[in-house]
Amino acid sequence: MGKLHIIVLLYSFSFSLLGFNNEVENNAETYKDLLIKIEEIAKKQEFSEIVKNEFIELQKSHGLKNNEKNFREFIRVRLVFEATRDSGLWNIKWAVTDKEPNSDQIWQQWLRLNDETPITYSAVAECDEISALFAMITRDLGVENVGLFWPTWNH
Repeated sequence: MGKLHIIVLLYSFSFSLLGFNNEVENNAETYKDLLIKIEEIAKKQEFSEIVKNEFIELQKSHGLKNNEKNFREFIRVRLVFEATRDSGLWNIKWAVTDKEPNSDQIWQQWLRLNDETPITYSAVAECDEISALFAMITRDLGVENVGLFWPTWNH
C-alpha cells in the first residue's frame, strides 16, 4: 500500500458519502499526488449549486469580493477544513498531545496505517497540529495567506 493510500481511501470514501461523484483513483503515492486528487475534487465542486450558494452567503455576510479567486480559495479551504477537522472526513481525533505545532506526527500516524488496521480514527492530534496540517495543504493548493492562528494565550 502506498504511503498516502489510506488517506486517499478515507478522502474518496468520505466524498462519496457526501454525494459527490468520485472518479478519483485510490493510489496516491506522494504528497504531490494527494494534492492533485484534492484539486480534482475541488474543481468538480466549482459546479455545485450548493457550494456556490454557500460562497454567496459567506461573501455577503462578510463583505468579500465576489470574484473567481475568492470562490476558488473558498472551495479549497472548505474542502480541506472538512477533511482535517476533528471527526472530519479524514477522521482525525482531537486530544491533548503536547507535541510541537506541526503536522509531522499526523503524517507518521498515517504512515503506520495498513489494510489490517481497525480504523476508529486515522490519527490523534491537538488543535495546533491539525491547524498546521490544514495550513500546509491549503497553502500548497494555492490559497494565499494561510497559516497558524492562536487566538488565546495558551496556544
